[in-house]
Amino acid sequence: MNPLKYILTFVLVLAGSLAARAEVKITVGHKDNDSAVAGFHFKNVPSPSRTNAARTAKFIIVDGESDPASGGLAKLNDGALPEDEDQPDENFFFNAGTPGGRLEVDLGSVIGIKQIERWRLRKFQCRAHQWNKS
Repeated sequence: MNPLKYILTFVLVLAGSLAARAEVKITVGHKDNDSAVAGFHFKNVPSPSRTNAARTAKFIIVDGESDPASGGLAKLNDGALPEDEDQPDENFFFNAGTPGGRLEVDLGSVIGIKQIERWRLRKFQCRAHQWNKS
């Protein structure tokens, strides 16, 4: 086998492995109002953790505005959970009536991220979303 074939084989294997690493699996948990409780316990999505990679992260709004009723960016990694669905000051959210916004998250160092999770507790719904890198 000549060197060009080795290089081509290596490039194809590398490209295939990179494509495989980019797969994302989304898992959603949902509870209706009768079973929704604070604590965010779901069968297929882990509960929030006080020891995740974002616990010391710095959050910056790069697009949009925090809603005045929101508890601000500090609520994204304060380790506390809301006790019920009507505690806007215990959550972060963008201005109501807007398309939302974007956040920049500085984790402080380069790390591998296996999954991203978010939780919502609102009247008539309790949801968790998990994005896993396969």
